[in-house]
Formats: sequence, C-alpha cells, structure tokens
Amino acid sequence: MLGGSGVSSSYLGLLTRFSLWTKERRVTSRINRTNGLAYELRNVVTLINATFYEEQTGTLLYLARTIDSHATNKPELTQIVFRASRECSIFLDLSYNTKRWEGNAFWAFIRRLCMHFDTADFVIEECRKVAATLGQNDVVTAMWEAYKERHNALRIRFDGYLDTIRKETGVNFQLKGNPMKSLTRQ
Repeated sequence: MLGGSGVSSSYLGLLTRFSLWTKERRVTSRINRTNGLAYELRNVVTLINATFYEEQTGTLLYLARTIDSHATNKPELTQIVFRASRECSIFLDLSYNTKRWEGNAFWAFIRRLCMHFDTADFVIEECRKVAATLGQNDVVTAMWEAYKERHNALRIRFDGYLDTIRKETGVNFQLKGNPMKSLTRQ
C-alpha cells in the first residue's frame, strides 16, 4: 500500500513540474514573439530615455538644467538626473541586446523599470521644491509645463504597456505615484 502512495506522489510531482514548465514556455513565447512584449519593451525604453534624458527641450534633463540655471543656491539637479540616466542607458542596452527573454529575467526588468519611474518622481519632486523658491519664473514655468505633458504621456503609454503584459501573461505590475501636476497648482 505504501509503495503505491509513493509512486502516485512521484507522479504528481512530475506532473506539477511539467505543468509549470509548459506554463513558463507559453509565457516565454508570448514575451518573445514577433512584435510582442519584448519588441514593445524596446520602444518603451527608448521613449523613457527620450523623455527623461535626451539633450533636448522638453526632457527631465532640460527641466533640471533650466531650474539649476535660475536657482541661486545651485541645487545641482542636473547631476541627479545624470546619475539616473546611467541606469537608463543600461536599460537601453539590455532591451536591444537581449535576443530572447526568459520569464523571470523579463519580470525583473519590468519591475526595475517601474522602480525607475519612482526615481524620476523623486527628481521631479526635487525640481518642484527648487522651482517653488523661484517664485513665478516664466521660463521655469514654461519648461515645467512642456515637460509635464511629455511625462504624463509617457506614464499613460507605460501604463498601457503594463496592462498589455497583464492581459497576455497574467502578471500584474503597477506604477506608483501620480501624473505630474502643473507647477502653479502645487
């Protein structure tokens, strides 16, 4: 009697491992299919880099530089943005150079991207604090509004991407924080 119980539990263990293996293969396939989640990941990471760190008007880097140039206490917000941009350059490299994503590596990457938005939210809050000391500076306010539109559009796009991940794989990620608000209403 005991021998039969051992065989059935071994069989159940093998069946469970096979079931987990097939589920992981399905998820990996969904991640890596043509124009699938990995393909869209490259687009999203490129957009994150363009919105936060490129050397052009309407980016977080440009906003930080503008506030730095008008602040009297020299808060060096630009340096904070440069430190965060190093991490994003790693994201860019990984998103373009990873040929095939395994499920756990992909999930860890997405989780880290979500955390990167927390970093951006921190920088934005620091920018807001310094900008508040400048009074009604028209240049800073204009840069803030230009960046706010881009930032909020990026959040919407990334939230949509996370929703697609949830629908296709059942794995749920969420961005913390809120959309950026106007400088004058804070």
